[in-house]
Amino acid sequence: MSSLLDNLITDADNFSKESGLAITTISNKLFGHGQRIDDYRKGTHSPSLKTLERAYERLAELKKKPEAEAA
Repeated sequence: MSSLLDNLITDADNFSKESGLAITTISNKLFGHGQRIDDYRKGTHSPSLKTLERAYERLAELKKKPEAEAA
């Protein structure tokens, strides 16, 4: 699962750069908590596979939205 989490964090970081949204905003949209990506990065929390799957789905939806709607 580590590689799934690493990939999600990388995708979220890339989307943050592309969209101009803060990583905390993306984290809040994916997990309902603005610091969760940072927590995962630090290793202080560990997501379930189901949580990762939902986050991937939400990130895909965010990528489809125009920038004005994503914010």
